[in-house]
Amino acid sequence: MKKIIALFLLVNLSITAQKTMNVDLTITYKGAPLCYWDVTLKHGDVAISKGKTDDQGNVKFSNVGLLSLSVDASGIKKTNNGEKKWDVKGYIQLNDQGVGKFDFEPLVKDAGMPVSMLEAAWGLTLADCAKGNTSSSSSNSIARSPTKSESSTNSTQATPKEEEKEESAADIAKSSAETLQSTKAMQESKVSNLTSKIAKKTTERSKYKAFTKEHSALSYEIKDLELDKELTQVKLDKTNAMIAKGNMPLNKSERESFNQREDAIKESQSKLEQSKKAGILFDGVNYEAKKETIQTAPVSTPVNNSPTTEKKSETMESKEVKETREESFKASETEAKPEKGIQLLNTSDLAAMSVINLKKLKLEQNSKIASRKVSLKAKSTLRPAQIEQYEKDIKVLEENIILLDIEITKRG
Repeated sequence: MKKIIALFLLVNLSITAQKTMNVDLTITYKGAPLCYWDVTLKHGDVAISKGKTDDQGNVKFSNVGLLSLSVDASGIKKTNNGEKKWDVKGYIQLNDQGVGKFDFEPLVKDAGMPVSMLEAAWGLTLADCAKGNTSSSSSNSIARSPTKSESSTNSTQATPKEEEKEESAADIAKSSAETLQSTKAMQESKVSNLTSKIAKKTTERSKYKAFTKEHSALSYEIKDLELDKELTQVKLDKTNAMIAKGNMPLNKSERESFNQREDAIKESQSKLEQSKKAGILFDGVNYEAKKETIQTAPVSTPVNNSPTTEKKSETMESKEVKETREESFKASETEAKPEKGIQLLNTSDLAAMSVINLKKLKLEQNSKIASRKVSLKAKSTLRPAQIEQYEKDIKVLEENIILLDIEITKRG
């Protein structure tokens, strides 16, 4: 009895949540109407009404039970080159009177697939509005009496030029499945090529000392290649998602995570380019400015030769200049002699460092892990001894990061 009451309440709530109204929808592509399409109005994958567009791309649905004013739609139409289909989700919004307009152009741009392929696959450029209703009608579609001009042109066949145009578009695209597989292969090839380039550039960079212009220039190149690889990987993931969906474009919500990842990478690329143009070393320090600061650091002239005065003059060099110079030498030695391996950090040394320097050091350790992992992926460029050393380095670097995290956490 309780189950029956609960079921009754659920059904009652679903009914009261609906709003029954007439729906007036106009469907276009770049402003041109999609004529004589059998259209199914839906909420998600659930069909709620059917109809057919007229010569203006307009279709009317009577007494539709709507759960919301956001609706979806699918279309189907038979042509000389087979059946054309499309499915739109998350793009159509009705106003309070049930009237809505949808143009395919934003969806085509967002799909991330060749425009000509989608136009041919979906039949968006059939341009047959003057020929009358050439598609099979749906049993539940709203009937519309043809005008005299439509009746006189119903039997008209497509001109040779129109048929040639439609066949040409179909030949270019062939099918969405073939296009996506081709796109996937190209993206996978690009990821592989970029991995090889990164490994070669990393090996080349190891010949130079850190904090030199040559080392910085190669670091910029490597980072740019890494970001390009990340961006290509996102596009590959997006292509795989479309293939998994049955070779169909992703809807708005499905594309959102890919778009966010792409935007973040593009922002990193922009910042990298700005830093490079500004003459800043890849490690974030302006080489020329740092060099000038070290060479021209002010030192006061002693008034007399007393031991106390001499001691003060020796300490006039700023603490910041000393730290910068010491860090430069330390980093140079580490990068210049990678064959000696990475050393485990000393906890007492870490305790004496500032939080900023701890975070900078952590970034350096992560960067070295990434570069060694990339090199290991392309083992053909390394000697067996180098492979063994890089594997040891990665373990030490990971331990160093743990030590750094502990010390940073202590500082709050």
